[in-house]
Amino acid sequence: MEKEMTFEEALVQLETVVKKLEKPDLPLEESIKLFEEGMRLSRLCNTKLDQAQQRVELLQKQASGEIKPTPFEAKSVKEPAPLVDAEQATLDDYLADSDEETPL
Repeated sequence: MEKEMTFEEALVQLETVVKKLEKPDLPLEESIKLFEEGMRLSRLCNTKLDQAQQRVELLQKQASGEIKPTPFEAKSVKEPAPLVDAEQATLDDYLADSDEETPL
């Protein structure tokens, strides 16, 4: 059974993918594969952050000692755009669902 990747491991791999995608001489097929892998890793990181946020909300206590979920407010963080699960969709599916032009 394969061990689930941690947030930190996924982030390091995502950073590696981004560095490879920034190379101008990368073949198109490799770029697409890396993009799909980056989307998968991005989704994993987002899920891990959501889980952490839920745990923090549950641990915040009121003065009376009761646990009260309190929304986490990050003032400088924008809501991320919905991500496509790279294992279930192709780049074409992603582009077809997008209302905006997406440069590669």
